[in-house]
Amino acid sequence: MTRFLFNNTIEISALTEREANNIFKVKYPGVKIENSKVIRDELYTVNNAPNIEKIKMYNADNNTYYRFQSKFLKIGNKSWEMGYDSEEEALENDARILNGKSCCSAAKSLHGFRFEFNKDYHVLVLTGDFIEIGHDDEDVIDVAKILEIWSYEEFCKMVSDYTMMRNKYPSKYFSFTHC
Repeated sequence: MTRFLFNNTIEISALTEREANNIFKVKYPGVKIENSKVIRDELYTVNNAPNIEKIKMYNADNNTYYRFQSKFLKIGNKSWEMGYDSEEEALENDARILNGKSCCSAAKSLHGFRFEFNKDYHVLVLTGDFIEIGHDDEDVIDVAKILEIWSYEEFCKMVSDYTMMRNKYPSKYFSFTHC
């Protein structure tokens, strides 16, 4: 028997590696077990880097949004509260399911959610049409296209550093208030 850890929280014991792979193949596409370690395929890989000029440009466009997205899960077209791992779990707890994806229209707004996420996420820069206001007062959109994929760490560091410099030297940096 082998002991498997998934997401560092769920322990699966008393399974052979083959049995575990069969379970993961169905429930978690892109996940496999090798040498007692969980290996996951990234569905989204970084294709660009954030910078202030891009953020200014994207923030000026009313149909461009930002979203933290797991590297390992398809974006889908529905949203539920962050505390649930799936639509099914949300429905079991009578949570409201939204038709569309939760996003922020400004980089600074997305940055405010950074502590809810980690390095297993990327920032997607998306275009789409606004549908409604979501569970946490964020925009819910019908996603049309992914424009760019940024590293979670690079995005958080860039926005934090810029905000710090803006606060220290307000006359030299454009305001992040509407970003």
